[in-house]
Formats: sequence, C-alpha cells, structure tokens
Amino acid sequence: MELASNLVLSEEIERTMGIVPHKHSRVDAAQHCGPVEKPQKEFSTPFKQYLEKQRGSLFDGYYEKHRDAALLSCRSADGVSVVFCPSDHTGVWAGLIVQGSLGKRTQQMLEGIAKDKGLI
Repeated sequence: MELASNLVLSEEIERTMGIVPHKHSRVDAAQHCGPVEKPQKEFSTPFKQYLEKQRGSLFDGYYEKHRDAALLSCRSADGVSVVFCPSDHTGVWAGLIVQGSLGKRTQQMLEGIAKDKGLI
C-alpha cells in the first residue's frame, strides 16, 4: 500500500526526517522523531500493546537487515512512522493499525526530501 502523496509531502514529514543513529539496537521511529502533534485514536490497553509489538517487530526486522547501512526516519502528524534506506531504495512504514513496505513512488519522494535537507 502506498502512502498518500499529501501525507508524504507534509511539513511534519520534512520536519521530523533525520538520520537514525547506529547506536540504536531497536528502531522506534515514533520516539526518535518526537511526540505526535495530532492526538491518536483511543484503543484498549491490550490492543495498544499488540499494535506497539507489531510496529516494533516491523522496525526491528528492518533495522537488523540494514544494520550496516545509513537509515533515515520520519513521522507524519497522524502518527505514521517511516524508516528507509536510501542506498538500497527500500523502506517500511507503520500507522496506527496498517503497516507495510514503501512503494517506489513514495521512496523516491522521501529520498527527494532527504536530498533537499542535505541528509543524503
């Protein structure tokens, strides 16, 4: 599933985009980027824990596969977190419930923002 263009081109994505420090043993893109400005939907505590576990395993697995590469992360105001690798043009994203791999168009847009910010 592709992220919507207006989401990718939002000011929050550009503002929060940064290099993920290699010292992280686990990527928590939402924490790395700072607090979400827009309040998130309310879910029961067990369901929130389940969602966080799923998000964590997605980012952990991606980080492990790319432990020797430079990774970038960002977050939208809606709480969609993204981690991507410009060197192999791949990435993953996770929202409140839905998550997946970045599509080619989204990857290109994010890499363009990263270039504009001088991150790559």
